[in-house]
Amino acid sequence: MIDTGIGIPEDQHEMIYHSFTQIDSSLTRKHSGNGLGLTITKRLVELMNGVMGMSSTVGKGSCFYFTLPMKTDSDDDYCLPAEKAEANDEKNYDDNETNQFDGISILLVEDNELNREVIVTILEDSGLNIDTATNGIEAVEADC
Repeated sequence: MIDTGIGIPEDQHEMIYHSFTQIDSSLTRKHSGNGLGLTITKRLVELMNGVMGMSSTVGKGSCFYFTLPMKTDSDDDYCLPAEKAEANDEKNYDDNETNQFDGISILLVEDNELNREVIVTILEDSGLNIDTATNGIEAVEADC
């Protein structure tokens, strides 16, 4: 993620990952946020054995990035060599074939209506049973 914000002084790079931390904590600051986004992101990346980093220039902005270890498998249908992919294209697939996600239910919690619609559209052919909620309260109260 790259922004053109206020930038972060080098001596505050590690501090930016602490919960509820803002570089500019004054009441008149121009940039909003509650100081949790980077904390949550870094923790999720670390839970997946990844590493998160950043570079920043005061007055110009910041760049946040992460790397994750990814397993590759030559038999993986999602990453086929060209010859295998062409052979797969020629197979006749049964549109009624049981999907690997049939019968699995998920609860999608997203406050942005457009994002919710896009995600549901992407997932609706997967066989998943998708329930939605617009916030944490609805998620907790959901009858799923």
